[in-house]
Amino acid sequence: MRRAWVSRIVSLARASIALACALLLAACGGAGSASDGGGVGVDEDVVRSFALRWRSSPDAAGYIIHWGAESGVYREARDIGSPEADADGVSSYVLEHPGGASGVVYFALRSYDASYSMSAFSNEIAVVVR
Repeated sequence: MRRAWVSRIVSLARASIALACALLLAACGGAGSASDGGGVGVDEDVVRSFALRWRSSPDAAGYIIHWGAESGVYREARDIGSPEADADGVSSYVLEHPGGASGVVYFALRSYDASYSMSAFSNEIAVVVR
């Protein structure tokens, strides 16, 4: 029993390290402002899309995306299950985030196994929303 538990911890640690090393984010959406020549203001009802990509873990049954406006403080989370990985072992998910406020959004990812044991947080990624 102890060996299985240690094996699960090692697997989750590997998944966490893989996620931490490979989490890539690209923010999409938003609007320009009059000062940057865009001539468009930000509407409070804007939905911003964030395309998240990470190296999948074969031991992960699913993933949870965490985000918030403060570093290390994630007030929002979404269980996204287990998106299918591409041929290179990279999974992706597009998170639609409502709100028109500008600022920084901080993201982190956690994986979980079949018994819903959670990995540690991946490295945090900060995205500037304009």
